[in-house]
Formats: sequence, C-alpha cells, structure tokens
Amino acid sequence: MNLNDLRMVLEWARDEGWNPGIEDASAFIAADPKGFFLAEVKGDIVAAISVVNHDANNAFLGLFICRREFRGLGFGKALWDEAMLHAGGRSVTLEGVPEQQGNYAKSGFVSVGKTVRYCGIIPGGDVRGQTLSDEGIDRLIKFDEFSNGYPRAAYLSEWFKPTPSRKTIILGTDPDRVAYATFRKCAEGVKVGPFQAFDRDQATALLRSRPFVSGSENTFIDIPEKSKALTDLVVEMQFKPVFETAKMVKGSPAMTQFPPYSAVASLELG
Repeated sequence: MNLNDLRMVLEWARDEGWNPGIEDASAFIAADPKGFFLAEVKGDIVAAISVVNHDANNAFLGLFICRREFRGLGFGKALWDEAMLHAGGRSVTLEGVPEQQGNYAKSGFVSVGKTVRYCGIIPGGDVRGQTLSDEGIDRLIKFDEFSNGYPRAAYLSEWFKPTPSRKTIILGTDPDRVAYATFRKCAEGVKVGPFQAFDRDQATALLRSRPFVSGSENTFIDIPEKSKALTDLVVEMQFKPVFETAKMVKGSPAMTQFPPYSAVASLELG
C-alpha cells in the first residue's frame, strides 16, 4: 500500500466498527512502509493486511480485512500467506477478534492473554499533565522499549508527535516513574493509548487530562487483562467493556515489564 491506500483501508476499518484514529495512517505507515499489503482481483481491491516489522525479531499483524462480497473465496488467505513472508523469521503478534481466533490458531498463533476495550465518560478534574514536546519523544520511546520488550522507534516517533488530533500527556519528574498517555480523536470519541502509570493518582490524573474530550464524549481504552489495576480504576469510573480480543503470538513472546496501569497504543500495530 501507499499512504492513500492505507487511508482507504482505514475507512474499511471504520465501516467494520474498529473506530480508527483520524490521523492513524501517517503514523502506521511510518512504522514500516513496506509492511502494508492489498489483494487485487481484476482491478478491484478486495482485501488488506499489515505485517509491520518493529525490529529484527518482532513483527505485528493487523488490519486484516476482506470486503464482504469477496469473503470465503480464498483471497484473504492468499494475501495473509504473502504478507507473512515479510516478517521473515520474526515472532509475529496480533490482536484477534473472537470469530477469527480459531483460524489464527490453525496458522500457528497461540493465545497469551486478552485485551478488553472499555468505553466511558471521563469526569472533570484538575489537569496536571503537560503536553509532550518534540524533545521528550526519544525519552518515551526508551520507556516503551523497556516496557514492551522490544523497540518500536519508527512507529512511536510519529505516534508521539503532537498533531491537531493526537496529543501525548506526561506526568512526573522522577526519570524512573514518568507516566504518559496518548489521546487521539477517532471517528467516534477519543482513544487513549499507549497509557502507562505507576500508581492510582498518576493514572487518574492522566485520564482526566483529556485534551480532546468534552464532558459528554466517549473515551475508549484497550487494557490487557494483566493490567488489573487500570481495569479496576476505569470500572470504578463507570466505564463498560465493549470489545475484546485475544493477544496471540506465533514465535517467542516478548518479555514485557509494564507498570501496574497500562494500555496498548493500538490493536493494529500494538
């Protein structure tokens, strides 16, 4: 794909109810410009997938969509097989929707946990955070590498850049306990991620920093099941689960070290 192709595919994702961010395309393709693929049949684009190589050992699969009228004809599987070649010998991670998890297991993927999307209205509060400057991006990329288990510099260098619809908020001065969250406008409401905080006060302040969120607008956050502290916090804030995926890996899972309050950046690229 090129950038315009990816924008089209993100429109497909919106139609599927995945609710991508308004400016996701440029950050996604920056992660690995050769990692986005289309299937074309007699001039019609019928399916899409991404296999993004984050580093020499780890890739992430997402945006696997086949247009409804072309499903069940083998085009999606053929594209899957071709795109997986791009990963080479890397371990590949994905977030699988329930109806596809059996198919992913047949391709050698093993579930290592689940991720739940919560939706709610963020109450008002004192905004204690600061918007991330360009100078702070490298610092957060290093934090993410420690937590996530491998570097994602190309992806996050673009993701953390402030734009009209995406901003990252940071809290704290202790270099070992900096909390941060990225907020991005979506077709519906605002998504939060990545999200990392070390205690309840930090996590609450980050959620309430809400640079784009009005008092009646939905906020969405994708929380791994291991982040029970953050799950408990958003449930107390009256958030409800609306969507669930299985985190699945083909190969060796990365050794993660997330702080107690953590959420993923996106289900498409991790």
